[in-house]
Amino acid sequence: MGFFDKAWDITKNVAKFSGNMLVEVSNNINEIKQECELMSDNELMDILKNKGPAPKKSIAFNLLKKRGFEVEELKKNFQP
Repeated sequence: MGFFDKAWDITKNVAKFSGNMLVEVSNNINEIKQECELMSDNELMDILKNKGPAPKKSIAFNLLKKRGFEVEELKKNFQP
C-alpha cells in the first residue's frame, strides 16, 4: 500500500468519524429543543439565570425570544 492509499484511508476514517459526531450532536440538540419547547417561560428563564450547558441556554434564549420577550430583557437575565 502506497503513501496515497494510506492517506486516503486516514481521510475516509476521519470523515466517517466526523460525520458520526455531527449526527450525535444534532440528535442531542434536537432532544434539548423538544424538552425546552414543553417548558414554561419561567422554567426557560431559570435556565438563562443559572449556570449550565451553552446549547440549552441558547435554545431557551431563542424560544423566549420567539414567545415575545425582548432581547435586552433576556440578555439581562443571561448568566454565562
